[in-house]
Amino acid sequence: MELGSLTVRSKPFSDKDTILPTCARCSMANPIISDKNCCFNCRHPFIISFMSFEVLPMIEFKPAAGLSHTKVMDLLSS
Repeated sequence: MELGSLTVRSKPFSDKDTILPTCARCSMANPIISDKNCCFNCRHPFIISFMSFEVLPMIEFKPAAGLSHTKVMDLLSS
């Protein structure tokens, strides 16, 4: 039983590429079922939509230290 479990775990995932969640940061395809809710390559956390249960393409960013709030809002709206 243990040998069978190790054999199954050692095989790479073989899901169709069209259904695999893709990381928005590094564009890496990840397995559908995993114990962590993040990308295996860059460790960027996945934000899951409760409506469709798909990974939303969201990336966190921080503006430069010298920018004011109004300047950041202007840059985001352009």
